[in-house]
Amino acid sequence: TPTTPSRSTDASTTPLIPEKVGLFGVDESFNPCNDFYNYACNKWAVDTPLAHNESYISYSFHTLFLKNERELSKLLSPDRSTGYFPQLSEFFSSCMDEGTLDTVGLQPLLTAVDEMLSAGSVESTVAWMHRHQFGALFSTYVTQSPVNSSLPVLSLGTGGLGLPSKSYYEADARNSSRVVAYLNHLDSLAKLLVTHGNAQVRSIFAGLDNVANDVLDLESRLGVEQWSPEESRDPQHMYDAIGFAGVDARTTSFDWSAYASAVGIDTSLPSVQQLVLHEPRTMLDALQSVLVDYAEPTAPHNRIFKAYLVLHMTSALAPFVTAPFRDEYLRYSNVVHGRTEDLSRFYYCLGWLENSPLGMVLSQLYVLRHFSHDQRAAAEDLVERVQAAFGKRLDNSAWLDEQSRAGAREKLTKMTNHIGFPDVWPSAEGLALLRSDSLLANVMAVRVFQTTEAHAELGKPVDQGKWYMLPHEVNAYYDPLINSIFFPAGILQAPF
Repeated sequence: TPTTPSRSTDASTTPLIPEKVGLFGVDESFNPCNDFYNYACNKWAVDTPLAHNESYISYSFHTLFLKNERELSKLLSPDRSTGYFPQLSEFFSSCMDEGTLDTVGLQPLLTAVDEMLSAGSVESTVAWMHRHQFGALFSTYVTQSPVNSSLPVLSLGTGGLGLPSKSYYEADARNSSRVVAYLNHLDSLAKLLVTHGNAQVRSIFAGLDNVANDVLDLESRLGVEQWSPEESRDPQHMYDAIGFAGVDARTTSFDWSAYASAVGIDTSLPSVQQLVLHEPRTMLDALQSVLVDYAEPTAPHNRIFKAYLVLHMTSALAPFVTAPFRDEYLRYSNVVHGRTEDLSRFYYCLGWLENSPLGMVLSQLYVLRHFSHDQRAAAEDLVERVQAAFGKRLDNSAWLDEQSRAGAREKLTKMTNHIGFPDVWPSAEGLALLRSDSLLANVMAVRVFQTTEAHAELGKPVDQGKWYMLPHEVNAYYDPLINSIFFPAGILQAPF
C-alpha cells in the first residue's frame, strides 16, 4: 500500500532552487534530500486535473497524444482518406456507425459462435479460436529466438485468461475488487447472451447458475501455473526449448499436429518443431487436466468449457455489436482502468484500427502529411551525433577495462537506427476488401489476416527492419535482440 509522502521539517526559508533557474513547478514543502519525487512533481500533480474519462496523464506525452489524435481524426474523415487508402475509411466508418450496429443486431456474433462450436474436435475448435485471435486454453505466437535472433520460432504460452497475472488466480484473491469485477463482467455477458442469443447459446448456459465462477475455476487451473511478472523478468524462465515432442508427451489428450494444421502452422519447419515454452512445464500438466475435465466431448464439465469459449469470444467482440453489449464493454473497461466516464467512440475505434494491419496504413498517411524527408534526415543526424559523443565517452572512461570498452564499442558500432518510419512499408493488400456496413466481418477478416501474416514469418529470416510500433506513435524503443533503436515520427517533435 502506498504511504503518504513525508513533508520536510526543514524550517529554512532559503529557496532550495535559485530563482534564475525558473523551475516554477517544484514543491518546496518537500525536502529533495528526503523525497525528490514529490519535490519535483507534487505541485504539478496537485495542479493538473485528471479528466473523469482518463486514468493517467503525462504532460509532455499527453500534449502530443492530443495533437496527434486531432491530426489522425482529420486523416480518417472519408473525404480525406478515401482517395489514398480506402480501407481506412471503410473500417473506421463501420466502427463509428453505431446505428448500423444496432440495426444489424446480434446475428453476426451468433453466426461466429455457431461456426466456432461446429468446428469439430477440441483441436479444431481451439485452432478456430486462435486463428481469429480469441483466447482459449493457451496461446501460440511467433517470436525471435533469444539464442539466434536471426530466426523466428514458434512459442507457447498462457492464453484464454481474463485476468492479468498469476496472483489474481490464487485462492486468496477471489474476493479482490479486480476479480469481482471480472466475475460481474462474465455474469453480465452470460445474461445478455441468454436474453438475446439463439437456442444453441441458451442451451449452453441453461442450468449453469454460477457460470462466472465456473469459468474462473477453469481459468484458475491454468492461471496459477504461469510465471509471475517478477519471474518473467528472468530470461531463463522465458526460454524452454521443449519442442513439439516434449509438449506432446505432457498433454496426451491433445493432438498438437492436428491443431497446428488447423491453425495454419507448417509443422515440418524446424522453427516449429523446436517449439519454445514461455511458462513452467507444470502449466502443461494443468492444461492436460483441463482437457480431461472440461474440453473433451465426454468431459464432465464440457458445457462449462463451451461457455468459457463463448464468453471469451463475446467479451472480445462486445464493442462491435449491439448497444447492450457495447455498454457492458464500456462499463467493465471503466472499472478496470479507474475511469468514471466513458471514452468517446472515436478513441476506441482509433485504438482498434491501430491494433490492426491498417495501423501501418494510417501511419503511412500520417507520415505523408506530417513528416518530411528533411525532418527524417535531421533526426538521423542528431542520433548519429549522440552516438559519436557516446563513443568518445567510451574511449575516455577511465573506469572501463579494455575488454569492456572493446565490447561496448563493438555494440555501439553495430547498432542500427530506424528513424521516423520503415524503409519498406508493410503491405495490407492481402486483406479482404473491407465494408463500411459490416463491422464484425471487418474485425474477423483483420484478425485472420494478422494470424496468417504471423505464421508466414516461420521458416524465414527475421525481418530486422520490421517495426513493432506505429510510426505515428508518441513513443520509442530499443530492441536488444537485434541491437536496434526505433524513433517513430510521432515523437520527433517538440518538446522531444
